[in-house]
Amino acid sequence: MHVVVRLAEELQERKATIDELYETYGESKSTNIRANLLYLEYRRIVAAERKDREQKKPDRNEEESENSDREPF
Repeated sequence: MHVVVRLAEELQERKATIDELYETYGESKSTNIRANLLYLEYRRIVAAERKDREQKKPDRNEEESENSDREPF
């Protein structure tokens, strides 16, 4: 029972759900709870970085309209 309570505390601290942990478990193929919690954090970091990159990337349509005024080579 102590393990379940501790896991609930760890999830609460990370504002994570059981579903997120289960998805992480499926992806990591590890039965180690600590490893899965760390991997969950890693997945969140990667997702946040990907989102930041996508937001910073210029929209192709805007880029094409800006370049339409230029002379071809």
